[in-house]
Amino acid sequence: MKCSNQKCGSDDVFLCSVAYEQGTTKSSRSGSYTSHDGGAGDFESETVTRTPFAEKAAPPDSGIGVGLGLVFATWAFAWIADSAKASDGWWYAIALYFVAAVVFFLRRLFQLPAHYRRMAVWRKSWICKRCGAISRPQE
Repeated sequence: MKCSNQKCGSDDVFLCSVAYEQGTTKSSRSGSYTSHDGGAGDFESETVTRTPFAEKAAPPDSGIGVGLGLVFATWAFAWIADSAKASDGWWYAIALYFVAAVVFFLRRLFQLPAHYRRMAVWRKSWICKRCGAISRPQE
């Protein structure tokens, strides 16, 4: 297969999924610590790094972050309302949380099939290592 860019024409092309996987590195660290006041504990951390080439070949976003953000914002509103000792704060928060949950469910209901279609196209897409052009399959 050749690059779809007319000016490039390189043979150095990869499936986007392969380019994304090869350019993604996961590293984890774990250890123990002791604080200055005598406390001690363990920690674990994981770091994910991607090359610019892998970022360009990344899969399409699912859009779940917006819905989760809405649910989190609703929870934060309920917490603030309770902290302020607003007598009706929790009722407003429960109503808002219910609306957020319905919106989140409807977004997923309608976005999920579209996301699966975008993922299917991404799995068949190719990226040129020389110029970065992405070739998508004809439908």
